[in-house]
Amino acid sequence: MQLRTPSWQAKADAKVKALHSKIPKEWVLQDVDLQKAKEQRNLTDSFMDQFLDDRDLEILGNDSVQLVESIKRRQYTAVEVARTYCKAAATAQQINNCLHEIMFDFAMRTARALDRHYEETGDVKGPLHGLPVSLKDQFHVEGYDTSMGYVGWIGTYEGRDDPNKVHKTSLPQTLMNPGQDTYASSVGVMGTSIEALKLVMTSILSTEPWKDDPNVVKMPWDFEIEASTLARAHRDGFAKEGLELKFGILWTDGVLDWKPPSHSTANKILGAFFMADGCHDIHQQLDLSGEPLVPPLREGFQLRDPLPLLEYQDFTIQGKTYNEAYLDYWNSTGNDDGHTVDAFIMPVAPNAAVIPGKYSYGAYTEPINLLDYSAVVIPVTKAEKLIDKFDRGYEPMNEKDRKTWEAYDPETYDGAPVGLQVVGRKWEEEKIWAISKILDTALKSLAR
Repeated sequence: MQLRTPSWQAKADAKVKALHSKIPKEWVLQDVDLQKAKEQRNLTDSFMDQFLDDRDLEILGNDSVQLVESIKRRQYTAVEVARTYCKAAATAQQINNCLHEIMFDFAMRTARALDRHYEETGDVKGPLHGLPVSLKDQFHVEGYDTSMGYVGWIGTYEGRDDPNKVHKTSLPQTLMNPGQDTYASSVGVMGTSIEALKLVMTSILSTEPWKDDPNVVKMPWDFEIEASTLARAHRDGFAKEGLELKFGILWTDGVLDWKPPSHSTANKILGAFFMADGCHDIHQQLDLSGEPLVPPLREGFQLRDPLPLLEYQDFTIQGKTYNEAYLDYWNSTGNDDGHTVDAFIMPVAPNAAVIPGKYSYGAYTEPINLLDYSAVVIPVTKAEKLIDKFDRGYEPMNEKDRKTWEAYDPETYDGAPVGLQVVGRKWEEEKIWAISKILDTALKSLAR
């Protein structure tokens, strides 16, 4: 008798069930709760609170810096914090299917070891002692799948059988970085506060990763640059006279026009690299399970001939030329007053929080990837249906613009968060973090 290979749907369903089985029974939500969740516009507000006790909410009310300090002061134990975060993650997973892996047992074992270490030595174990994290499903953790959104990678090591293969957050199919490394993805940090970004970045750099990875530049966090940038504003985020930061605003703020080399050119060059292998790598991974491309990718990621080598080399030269032109433009912003732009501000997306399947335009981030610039995204406001009305008289500039325009619905987006990205030059992470902190502080001061 020949055994049938499970379909990709069956394999995916089995994985979902396996993840659900890792949720402790006392954290499993009732059907009535799941139905109520489907009726909510915003799951990040008070709706989730009903599934957590007062101590959980107290712990979750701390940002990362506060949490690390509270554990150090013995206000919380690592075990207590880990349990709370696992419970919150389990709740979110049942409502929103946001995890590819559940690593609660691993988290609790680690937390117990940390508490034991602290009790025995009186010293915390590193700057992130006891801080729960979730990992992008691009990081390998022994004993857990790294699927990158491919069903065919479930139970394997990158699609290959391997016996040794916390939780990891869900990703779109292909991870949007198919089969090329000329413009490789890099480690980024997400947090609930601007301070959390610095905490994790400085902690990672303190391990001197350049000693283990030849692709990492030897560049510790420069606290002097951070301090000198922060010193250009008051504690409330407003500028000090004579030390004002100079911003470019894309497209214009009426004060300084930011008109760099066309971002459309950058999008074209980066797009060529994303598609350089003709999407063969993506389809090889899909063929492992037989799964199809998800609807938003079907048009753009169809199989095609790979880019010829000479064309690939030409796009490499175009990318280099574009970087040089952008640098020249940036330097030119100081021609009039001797003060070049410190950073420029632009949207991070053409919409507020993304509706699944409705995101069709990544051109606000692609030029930054091509330039390899430093960028921080900060929340600035929320969509309001009574203010942000649908403009029926707008004339779209092209087909992509039309799709984005038509996707907007005031009712659907009402209350959705809106972010902006603050962009600095290459290897200016400390400066752009400090500038973002100033802007974040100023926005909060204005909101009071």
